[in-house]
Amino acid sequence: MWKDEALKRQMAVNVSKAKEKWDFHQFDRSGNLLKIWASVKDIVSENPTYKWQNIYSVCNGYKPTYHGFIWKKILKNSGSPT
Repeated sequence: MWKDEALKRQMAVNVSKAKEKWDFHQFDRSGNLLKIWASVKDIVSENPTYKWQNIYSVCNGYKPTYHGFIWKKILKNSGSPT
């Protein structure tokens, strides 16, 4: 499967698009919206000590907070938190 370079490139494009379908909302512990991020990649690039896995853990309900913030992923153009 991975010997097919065209398939490998197409899969990389599909994964990249899937990662960009969410906005990440950053809240303080009181529930005040602090910032809306376009991607988890942007969060990690501006905050090198943050781990994307932990941000997703909060978004998916496995952890209550990360670095003192509540994180929610929201489907772009929908407004519905997940």
